[in-house]
Amino acid sequence: MKKSTKLIIVAIILLISVSACLITFLILNGGKEVKAKSKLVFLDLDSKGNATLVQSVDSKGNPIYGIIDGGKHINFSKDIVPYLTENNIKRLDFLIVTHMDVDHVGGIEELLDSEYVDKDTTLYMKITSKSKVLYNTVKNKGMNLAVVEPITRPENIKTNKEVMDALDSVFLTKINYYSKADDYTKATESNNFSFGEFTITIYNGLDWNAQDVVDEDWDENVNSLTCLLERNNSKNELQRIYIGSDLGENSAENSSEDHVQYSMVIAERISQIVGQVDVYLVAHHGYYFSMNEATAKNLNFQYAIVTNSYDEIAFKAIKKFKKKYPDLNDTEALDIGTNTLKALCASERLKNIFFTDGENYGMKTTYEIIQECQPSSGYVLTDDKGYIRKGNVIVDLASDINIHQ
Repeated sequence: MKKSTKLIIVAIILLISVSACLITFLILNGGKEVKAKSKLVFLDLDSKGNATLVQSVDSKGNPIYGIIDGGKHINFSKDIVPYLTENNIKRLDFLIVTHMDVDHVGGIEELLDSEYVDKDTTLYMKITSKSKVLYNTVKNKGMNLAVVEPITRPENIKTNKEVMDALDSVFLTKINYYSKADDYTKATESNNFSFGEFTITIYNGLDWNAQDVVDEDWDENVNSLTCLLERNNSKNELQRIYIGSDLGENSAENSSEDHVQYSMVIAERISQIVGQVDVYLVAHHGYYFSMNEATAKNLNFQYAIVTNSYDEIAFKAIKKFKKKYPDLNDTEALDIGTNTLKALCASERLKNIFFTDGENYGMKTTYEIIQECQPSSGYVLTDDKGYIRKGNVIVDLASDINIHQ
């Protein structure tokens, strides 16, 4: 056999081998090439609450997933499972529960009892009087447990001024990792954690309910963990997404003046530490008294995500404040109730505010009211037709940040 003939035969064999491998890959991957990338999906839940899917890429280029909060129990079957199924997501590497209100922890409790988690999944949580049952559930399942605590734990902080004057280390956290292998007795400590391309830092580890300034019935929102996700793009530019959870919601509206905005001041103090971000998940679903202008200026975000509808915020504002203050007219009540949305406009870099729930899509009156709440008509709060969109808000992270619904 001639040498040239042998070379041709070898080439044909190699071509057949490569083709077979490619065909096998396409079959195993449903006929689609896997192109993993980092992104966040702020889910539009059927009922009010937060559930944020985090996707990144492992060292082999495969997609990996985690979830921050899970909405209410009903959102597990109505919203989370359909999204995971549609996107062929079989497993979650981590869960974070920011606080124990049902519209954040309900879906997490359902996920703990699902096929989406296993013994290698890690749950991140703060230990408080309200979270001990969840803590025991994770241990009984033999999962990894990451307990979030403050780096410095003061004896107490009683006033707004003491919050603002407290050391950064009061609001920065350390993460103590426990596993079944060590019978949950030995901890490995870290100040943040890596997840694919992301570095994730958690804030507000202090159990504020344990402070003598408040009692056991203090609104759980003041205990909300907040999360900063950071990654470098292909141009080595840092991209930063800040999850505000419910921290900032004014739990003490009727309390003594000394700490009338206790939770909001804690959120403001943390925003000083976090600094400028690109994307901000607005605290407490955008409801009234959930943030102030100082927080918006500190975070100086380009994009704000509101896990709510504008109509829901406006309707509840008018109903609540007119009942509380009968002399108010609708416009005055709306002015009070939408103070959080107006505070967002204090960010000098603001380009767009997204609402996951666009109730009454297409009603011009809603858009007109939003315009009245803006200090400048230069901000685009809706789509190109002036209507509020509805649906999951997807933050694609590549060279640039691309947000769409």
